[in-house]
Amino acid sequence: MKQRGFTLIELISVIAIIALLAGLLFPVVGRVIDNADTTKCLSNLKQIGASINLYCADHDNTLPYIETDPTNPVYPEGTKVEPIDTVLKPYGVTAGILTCPADLKAKLNFTKDAAEGISFFAEKKTSYEWRPTFDGELVNAPKIYTPRGAFNVPMNRVRLLVDFVNAGEAPHQRTPESSSYNSLQADGSVRTLNVSKAEAKK
Repeated sequence: MKQRGFTLIELISVIAIIALLAGLLFPVVGRVIDNADTTKCLSNLKQIGASINLYCADHDNTLPYIETDPTNPVYPEGTKVEPIDTVLKPYGVTAGILTCPADLKAKLNFTKDAAEGISFFAEKKTSYEWRPTFDGELVNAPKIYTPRGAFNVPMNRVRLLVDFVNAGEAPHQRTPESSSYNSLQADGSVRTLNVSKAEAKK
């Protein structure tokens, strides 16, 4: 019995259907990967938050002095500060926990001391930036100091760590219009915040 092969039109139809399905699936796969990166990042921040609490329990309930960007120090010369990996290593924080998978992909670090297109982790050994406003403050009663005096700040309003953000771009959920970053609060909660490129340019 003579076997019948595919006609050119049938082959073109099959290829067109495959291309259409691929076009529909690629954005879905991209969103799934983005969500997985965000979930991993939030998990990292929660683990770091637990380690910070352990550190505070061993140090008179006070937050550590941490420098996460040696290329742009925030403390006067001579101030005793340590990298975040050194401070929290005894409490179970590893390089993997300090790495945001979206940071490794986004490569937003364009500082004068870094090659364009490398991740923040590659230069600073952490994907997360420590906010120094509350260094040395009591972890359960942080204060902010102003010319009018010191004021208590609710712990859920105190950001301890955030994803590094550069020039109005954050590592997560990136689109031409916006992106997002994750934040660890002093009460141990984590949240995701959006960055608008239009707002950053103002």
